[in-house]
Amino acid sequence: MKPKENTKVSETELAKSKAALSAGKKSTGSKKTATAEKKEEKQLKIDASGTLLAPHVTEKAMRESERGAYTFLVRTDATKPQIGRAVEKTYGVHVMAVRVVNVAGKKVTLGRFRGKQQNWRKAVVSLKKGETIEF
Repeated sequence: MKPKENTKVSETELAKSKAALSAGKKSTGSKKTATAEKKEEKQLKIDASGTLLAPHVTEKAMRESERGAYTFLVRTDATKPQIGRAVEKTYGVHVMAVRVVNVAGKKVTLGRFRGKQQNWRKAVVSLKKGETIEF
């Protein structure tokens, strides 16, 4: 039985696959690689746009900034690596550590109606010694 034409692999594609495998890389023509690249690209877009919402300026945050730890309001779905990359890209500094706190919104009453303020996320970013951020 002869294989169908569309399932036949050309010799050049086979050679490329073997060369990629011998070099320890995935095949360049695979669908997974293209999907992974798109996912990575999407992740970088999220990092660059909107991960950091605003600097969190309070008395405590200002005291910490003297020690090299800066506080930011961030998206609720942002991860530590995303936050670190966003600070490095935005302010041109080297991030040493990122600590994250999920803050629950307060319960409020307005007249006879009860409600709740929105939950938010706060990130404390420690910088390399000697580096600062000006707000």
